[in-house]
Amino acid sequence: MKRSRMFCLTATVWTALCASPTAGSAKPLLLTDPAGTVPAGTALTAESSDLVFSAGLGGAVECERSVLSAALTSNGLSKDGAVADAWEAFGEYEGVPGACRGSESGPVDVTWGGLGGAVTLKNSGTFTVTGDKRLEVTMTFLAAESVKCRFEAKRKDLDGTFEVGGPGAPAALDLGFAGQPFLLFPKNPESVCPREVQLGGTLSVSDPDGAVSASA
Repeated sequence: MKRSRMFCLTATVWTALCASPTAGSAKPLLLTDPAGTVPAGTALTAESSDLVFSAGLGGAVECERSVLSAALTSNGLSKDGAVADAWEAFGEYEGVPGACRGSESGPVDVTWGGLGGAVTLKNSGTFTVTGDKRLEVTMTFLAAESVKCRFEAKRKDLDGTFEVGGPGAPAALDLGFAGQPFLLFPKNPESVCPREVQLGGTLSVSDPDGAVSASA
């Protein structure tokens, strides 16, 4: 009789645990805009005004505006996703259309390569940007006889963090990078280019209906 009661109690507890929404289940990450939940297929724009490539010893290339374009592929999961298709960085330093600011080198043209991969947003408040190969950035120093320096991401994924709001109180989706290393490629000890630059900055995400926010 006692064994029968214990079995029923164990079965009841197990059933309750399985039915509990917090047992073994991950909170969904919900992306919203002023119109409501952002549907899959929506075009996203992540824009920055503080994108900086730091080269050490005070050297840096800063872009007035940087825009990452992507299309949302999933929403409301523990990991939401998008596909990135373009990343542009530009300004108008010293009156040169499209040029970013080189702190020690004058106007610099910055172009990206290796995109076409995934952007993954996790309910933990971390994200990754993965190219179809390693992400690349080419800097053309216009005041130095158009010397070109090509850099390749040290890791396949760029990663960073963002704030996740609670139910009914979403937080603006601002993707923050810090210290993301890009190495000179191909390696050339005789090159005038720095051996490494590090990417930092914040990308604020929006869609055609306005700013995008995140909550879990």
